[in-house]
This record gives sequence, structure tokens and C-alpha cells, in this order.
Amino acid sequence: MTSKKLTDTEIAVRIVPTRLRWSPLGTDIAWTKAHDCVDALQNLVRKVDLGCLEAERDRKSSASSIGRRRTELCDKAMADLMKTVSDCGESRDRET
Repeated sequence: MTSKKLTDTEIAVRIVPTRLRWSPLGTDIAWTKAHDCVDALQNLVRKVDLGCLEAERDRKSSASSIGRRRTELCDKAMADLMKTVSDCGESRDRET
């Protein structure tokens, strides 16, 4: 089973559809961080989506190995996300 690559629009709409109502980037630190966070999430989704697509396109891989690869990609993405959240929290703590 092969899935299609998500478009930038699909990623943007699925992650934060209300971003258009936010204050503009650069308004203040809080809004800048909120925009940066959304950008990081969108980049994470793109990276995982492309990795899954590559795994699915490997004709030599079995369904179970594709599933394992998807799981590995997701686990790494979650670890990266947790590190990013932790780093954001540390920088916020330094500012207060």
C-alpha cells in the first residue's frame, strides 16, 4: 500500500488551522515562539511523511518491514519533538 505525499497546504491545515487569526510573527516573544512551534511541527510532519513515503517505495521491503520503518520514524519524530519542547521550556525559564 502506497500513500501519497502530503502537500504543504494539507500539512498547514491539519496542524494549526487557526494560525491565520494569530498576531503576526514578530509581534512579541510569545507570538514568535508560537509561530516557531508551528513551523517546527510542520517540518516534523514533512520529514516523517517523506520518510514513510520512501519506505513504501522500496519494492524490496515487506509489509512488516515497512511497518517497522514507519514506527522507527515516528519514534524518532516523537523524541525530536520532546527535545524541542524541552528546549523551548528551558529558554522560557531563562527569560523569566
